[in-house]
Amino acid sequence: MSAFTPLQKFVAQHYAGGELNHIDNTLQLVDCGDTLFAFAVYEAGDAGDLDELKQMLERGADQLRSLAGEIE
Repeated sequence: MSAFTPLQKFVAQHYAGGELNHIDNTLQLVDCGDTLFAFAVYEAGDAGDLDELKQMLERGADQLRSLAGEIE
């Protein structure tokens, strides 16, 4: 079990209005039931700062939009 980094805590506080703020470690994250939240938290674990996290999340959003476009 790994406790969340400060950036991961930031994600938990702000994702869906803090709805999942009670999750504070990677063990709880595995069974949280929200894979998009899990994605954002894992990305935050790899990011060096908020700017890098924003870029990583935007890149992920672009990839999802591209996939959605392929489905159409």
